[in-house]
Amino acid sequence: MILVTDTTPSRREAFAEMLYYMGLLAYPVSPEEIFSELDKKYSVLLFCSTDGIEDAEEMARLARERYGVTVAALGEGVEFDVSFPISTYPPAVASGISDSRIRRAQRPIGEYTLGELDASVSTRFTAYRGTPIELTRTESMILRYLIRVYPCPATPSEILKYAFRQSRAPELPSVRTHISVMNKKFRRAFGASLTEGSAGNGYVLSIRSEELMTV
Repeated sequence: MILVTDTTPSRREAFAEMLYYMGLLAYPVSPEEIFSELDKKYSVLLFCSTDGIEDAEEMARLARERYGVTVAALGEGVEFDVSFPISTYPPAVASGISDSRIRRAQRPIGEYTLGELDASVSTRFTAYRGTPIELTRTESMILRYLIRVYPCPATPSEILKYAFRQSRAPELPSVRTHISVMNKKFRRAFGASLTEGSAGNGYVLSIRSEELMTV
């Protein structure tokens, strides 16, 4: 997941929205909210601009040391893990971040793995033990989020907050419906449900314990 920050709300929200259209999990916050929001589910902290952000490089250092994130920024003269000219479009930013993570032997953004379960923004198919299963775009976004936060359960409200931009989010009751449909697809294909739990207590992927190695 990508945490997107900027002093201008419309800029950080628009950038996160464009990353979402690419199938990436992105969430916008103000610079003051970075450390109240940042946790292990995020792999990237992205500054749309460092203008007006005091001690941006110190914030980046702390984020990297505490949470192991890749820190990227748009802006001339900025030196983080990955830096881009201020006019760089989101697809080029996403590609540059992925290339940087590959060079550092990290998983590129947009690739999600849990045990033998693989999901990628590059295909509408999810693979389990090498067998592909087709999911809708909405189902794929939900699955990627559940992989990213595993082993923590996720409620429908949390899924709506983090897996979707508000302008394109499904209705809250439909999250339960999408998860139910995914479970039916997995039961037909593999004889077992994808998730366990409930809307009230949260959903968690029901992968056997010996398979639990996240990347």
